Amino acid sequence: MNEITQSKPFDAGVTTLLNALVDLTYVYERRMTPEALVSGLPIEENTLTPDLFQRAAERAHFISKISEADFESITPSLLPCILFLKNNQFCLLAELNPENATVLVDQKKIVIPLSALKQEYDRSIILIRPKEESFEETIDETFQVKKARWFWKAIQGTWSSYSEVLLASFFINLFALASPLFAMNVYDRVIPNSALPTLWVLALGVFLIFGFDFLLRTLRAHFVDNAACRIDSKLSAQIFEHILNMRLTERPKSVGSIINSLNGFEIFRDFMASLTLTVLIDFPFSIIFLIVIGIIAGKLVMVPLILIPVIFVTSLFIQAPLVNTIKKNYAASGAKQHTLIESLIGVSDIKAQNAESSIQRKWEQLVSYTTELNTKLKFLTGLSANVAFFSQYIGSTITIIGGVYMIANNDITMGALIACTILTGRALAPVAQIVGLVMRYYQSITSLKGIDKIMKLPVERPPDKVFLNPETIHGRIQLQNVSFKYQGAQLTSLKNINLTIMPGERIAVIGKIGAGKTTLLNVIAGFYPVKEGKVFLDDIDIQDIDPMLTRKYIGFVSQHSTLFSGTLRDNILLGNPNASDQAILNAITISGLITFIKETPEGMNFQVGERGDNLSGGQRQSVAIARSLLNNPSFLMFDEPTAFIDELNESLFKERLSVYAQNKTLILSTHKPSMLALVTRIIILDRGILVADGPKDEILNALKAKALRTPDPKKGTP
Repeated sequence: MNEITQSKPFDAGVTTLLNALVDLTYVYERRMTPEALVSGLPIEENTLTPDLFQRAAERAHFISKISEADFESITPSLLPCILFLKNNQFCLLAELNPENATVLVDQKKIVIPLSALKQEYDRSIILIRPKEESFEETIDETFQVKKARWFWKAIQGTWSSYSEVLLASFFINLFALASPLFAMNVYDRVIPNSALPTLWVLALGVFLIFGFDFLLRTLRAHFVDNAACRIDSKLSAQIFEHILNMRLTERPKSVGSIINSLNGFEIFRDFMASLTLTVLIDFPFSIIFLIVIGIIAGKLVMVPLILIPVIFVTSLFIQAPLVNTIKKNYAASGAKQHTLIESLIGVSDIKAQNAESSIQRKWEQLVSYTTELNTKLKFLTGLSANVAFFSQYIGSTITIIGGVYMIANNDITMGALIACTILTGRALAPVAQIVGLVMRYYQSITSLKGIDKIMKLPVERPPDKVFLNPETIHGRIQLQNVSFKYQGAQLTSLKNINLTIMPGERIAVIGKIGAGKTTLLNVIAGFYPVKEGKVFLDDIDIQDIDPMLTRKYIGFVSQHSTLFSGTLRDNILLGNPNASDQAILNAITISGLITFIKETPEGMNFQVGERGDNLSGGQRQSVAIARSLLNNPSFLMFDEPTAFIDELNESLFKERLSVYAQNKTLILSTHKPSMLALVTRIIILDRGILVADGPKDEILNALKAKALRTPDPKKGTP
């Protein structure tokens, strides 16, 4: 870094959080672009906030923490660190000396007066250090979810809340002894002696204990809810971010299975948030009640000691069919979700094909099956709970019977019997509640497994991979021996493709339906990583370049572009909410969307509806083209861009695009001969094989002469 030795005004050292983080990646030789650091984060107006800083820093393998600190407590060992300044400003502090401070701005060192920095300092800093490799403990096998580290890492920060729950539970269970001991003393000492003053002293003490008990129970509920909210916030963001970051080729085929997994997360979250979870903490305290029973009544402690294992053994016999039913119900719910989503999306086609009866039959079969499974679940859970409650009633009755005989033998008093009866119920209650939690526990674990499968799917930007971020991309694309097959498919979509695309070329990819045109465009754009062969961008393997960087230069229009609920403006600005009005005007003009905007009263505020249902197919394509042009990309990759556009508007679009695409690389897939006027080179695919590649006139003449043929797939490309 270049150091500016002369003293500068204080304002020269002010920076933003995002720029400070970028500078830190240079300091620690982990260079990343701003786009790569914030991609997928819920930022607004391209501004990184302190709340999101930690998530952005993790992408550069940094550990960060926001702390309050006096300026005098900032020592050289803490540097570099980010200082909070007044008026919501920041600076990256690199060095300190008695008179001046050195800050980093845009990879340059700037010296500013220390007195000015102290005056603007706002008593908070962000401490940052490189993340060191660590070995995480393997999760206990009983959870059946090994290496779900994304989950356990998210709840690490909540252990303090659960430790508070544990402490509160200890005193709550300790206070539970007050009621039976109060009853015992009243029956044994107060009533026989008519000691009313003693009665009121004891009552006052019990009332105080009950007050503390109420306070602790309220605090415990707050601690549990607080921990659950923090877990929910972290995991929800982490799961959704992972889903958006998944490789397109690895995405589950069924959207219903993904939604079912997310619904499963709701079940797991409710389990973590439920106060019944505190029953697991309360159970060990049953030992205290058993000890007190043994002290007061000796042999009567055998009643709960025998019943506790009886309850557990009975629940064990029910567990096997219970777990099996929960797994079946989870799979059936996924199929039900899948059917519902498909039916809602394709309802017009269902009506057109008069297929309501078959879809309704399929739906009712699934509903019937899931209802049957739910009924079985409720029966098994109810059976477990009934056994537990039955054991409680039997325990109280046997305690009373045994106590009567012990009273007759002058072994215990009436008060001791009453106290033991209450304590027996207290000792058995957590056991009964745990049995009731078994179903929710297995449902939660099954749900966690489903989510964990999604979280293990490969992502485009693995956290442990360091991507290259070249400062400039010239645009030379090269495919070497590229073959591609979709997950689970038998046929190979691309077979041994070799081609080179130079910057500024205009290329059309043509071929029959299913020839591999869409797949080729997705491979070139980097959406589909190849396992056989290599794709190079400027002689760099495209998988080594940060995807966010490559997409910055690519304007991509897919064959079936999706619009989202909202206005035309929302959909056009989808990838760049801060685009200028001039950029928007240029994009809608070239795409031809400006004609529709002028005609509709709402203009850019027109509501497109869900998936753009309020627009025609051609209008949806125009919106997709407009948003792909918003960033003025160097590469234009269009997959059937005018499939639903009429001839007149297509002709106008071609004229505008021809002018706009000068000095840009254009690759388009099309079935329309008229679109070939835009290109100078044609690539022909057939069944994934490169049949022809050359100048447009030569290829068209060869097609007219029928001089082209598809090679034998077994022999490969000639």
